Amino acid sequence: MSVITPPKPARTHVAYEPSTLTVPRSRVRYALATLFGVYLAILIWTVLWELEIPWIGHASERTLKLLPYIATGSAGANQPSEVMLNIALFIPFGIYLRYLAPNWSGVWHLSIIAGTSLSFEAIQYLLAIGATDTADVINNTLGGLIGVALCPYILRLFRRQNDVLLLRIMLIGTVVVLVLITVYMFGSQLHQSGTHMPLPLSR
Repeated sequence: MSVITPPKPARTHVAYEPSTLTVPRSRVRYALATLFGVYLAILIWTVLWELEIPWIGHASERTLKLLPYIATGSAGANQPSEVMLNIALFIPFGIYLRYLAPNWSGVWHLSIIAGTSLSFEAIQYLLAIGATDTADVINNTLGGLIGVALCPYILRLFRRQNDVLLLRIMLIGTVVVLVLITVYMFGSQLHQSGTHMPLPLSR
């Protein structure tokens, strides 16, 4: 005599693994775009005024260095720490740019990165707030291109988890880079005293 097995009750609870919990991709892009804007604001403040109160220098303080890395009559040779700082400063720029504009060609990415760095140097010269150095443009562009190249690997690595984790990694990475730069800037300022008399920022 065969035994009739009663049917199993329907499952009313579905267990979701953490890797399947995601948020709409549009929200992630919006959050990253907002984070990119914050990064750009801090980048401008860092490059132009080295995290000081914005000021405008005198025309006599303008410095233009066209020969990169080597000492010239108007400026000394670029220090390795300065070179690494300028490269690291733009790595997040390249990552954000590649993520937010994935369909742009490499030429466009290169143009935006180099153009942004060149604009910073031009503003420094016009406002007489720092040395305008072609080495900075080279280093910034290199850092941005490193970020562009790293972006696909970062996405491939963390998209296996979820978009929220990707957003957190981008936030942590950006904060770490900016904190290291801030520490370096303040450390450098401790070795300087009265190198310029800042003027109030004109409106």
